Amino acid sequence: MKTSVRLLLIALLVAACIASESLAAGDWGPTEDGWHTWQVAAADGGELQIYVSMERGRPVKLRLQGDSICSGHFDVEATDLGFVEVDQSIDWLRRYTEPQSELGSEVLMAISFHSGDRPVTILADVVKSGSNRKLREEALFWLAQSDSDDAFVVIDRLLSGKM
Repeated sequence: MKTSVRLLLIALLVAACIASESLAAGDWGPTEDGWHTWQVAAADGGELQIYVSMERGRPVKLRLQGDSICSGHFDVEATDLGFVEVDQSIDWLRRYTEPQSELGSEVLMAISFHSGDRPVTILADVVKSGSNRKLREEALFWLAQSDSDDAFVVIDRLLSGKM
């Protein structure tokens, strides 16, 4: 009896550890006030450096640096969160594409510079949503700027009225 109780307790502890790691992974992202930065794999094959200024738990400024981004020198002291998986970065940014966010356009731009197929999917979803004309236009712009065949398929469907 004691052995089975111990095994059950060990199994419960292992399950609790795994669950807490999963929850923590889903909650990644800057929350404290001030500037934060992280790096992700960029669509151009290089690295994308993302800077975000947080106030009261929400981003208020967003800056990007990378090989494909022609921006001036941006030097600010920021908490470096290191190299982050593309999906984690996109998941965090995507929260701020809603119409209530003042950074919706900048967030869509940032997402578009991430590597992989997911940025095209997200931009296409925004274009299809119809919820906010300005964000739809921005998403369409970044789709057109993409060098992705999938992006051109989405644009072709839009132009042919099949979407």
